[in-house]
Amino acid sequence: ADGRYGFLLRHSLQQQNDGALLTVVMLCFDKKRIKTHAIYEQQYLSAAQLKSLLAQHSWQSCCFSFASGAFFEISRDSLRGKLHSHAGSVSWHLRLHHQDSWWQLRNPLWYALKKWPPYKFQVNDSQIKYLGKIHFQDLDLATDFLGSNLHYWGKGYPVEYALAQCSQFKSPRAGFFYGFSSRLAVTKRLQSPYLSMASLKIGQHSYHFQQITRCFRHKVTALDDYRWHIQYQNADYLLDVEIEG
Repeated sequence: ADGRYGFLLRHSLQQQNDGALLTVVMLCFDKKRIKTHAIYEQQYLSAAQLKSLLAQHSWQSCCFSFASGAFFEISRDSLRGKLHSHAGSVSWHLRLHHQDSWWQLRNPLWYALKKWPPYKFQVNDSQIKYLGKIHFQDLDLATDFLGSNLHYWGKGYPVEYALAQCSQFKSPRAGFFYGFSSRLAVTKRLQSPYLSMASLKIGQHSYHFQQITRCFRHKVTALDDYRWHIQYQNADYLLDVEIEG
């Protein structure tokens, strides 16, 4: 985000039967006009197409052309692409300046246990500067964005969840927040209480709320489509988080 404008670009690959569903989504936000633009493209990949895509080995060196003529290219230093829909097209060409400031849960069991939870994530870089252009119908952005790069892998999604990350605060000191609350499916009919974890970094100091013994005890007082309110607590600190959207 740059203050007024923001964007979210997501590339996802979901295995289905013998192939996979490839999805690319671009969302653009205009805070001043309170307006959101969204376009996505999907294509089912056969086993042969999936094998060809996976042969590229890494999301940092990956490209694909859809049957519609849409495409995307991902490299260590740039992002390029174009998507089409009945509402119009969106294109982007962004150069990336990395800080390689990665973040992941400090609890090693989260990554060591493959089946529970069945999904994993980490922030590969919490301080990336995106330089370039995004053209979306009546929205033409040519600016610098400060953002991050989130990787999510595994099987499925939580039954219910809220997730937030932020690297821009009204403070002269640099900061970064990442936190979430989620309900997990224990059985087809039984769901877990909210499992919540977070980290807050301010300057050179980090505050973590990730202890296994407390992850189900953080107090979630609101979680819906428009609001998330939670109080994280560790042995020393209380962190109150309220997000509206």
